[in-house]
Amino acid sequence: MLVVTGNGRKEWHWYVKNVEDWMQQLNSALAGKPVFPIQIENSHQPAWSLYHGFISGVQGI
Repeated sequence: MLVVTGNGRKEWHWYVKNVEDWMQQLNSALAGKPVFPIQIENSHQPAWSLYHGFISGVQGI
């Protein structure tokens, strides 16, 4: 998982094996709770390109 914060936003980027299974687990975990102001998008990144691009720009890693 990669969490990016700034400019009033917080983005959580999860790398999961199966998006449908992950969504079911997320919905189960949030069942009965108030609605959260979140937006969920998904994309296929088998090489973790966003993660590796972010990490390569962070000094000290």
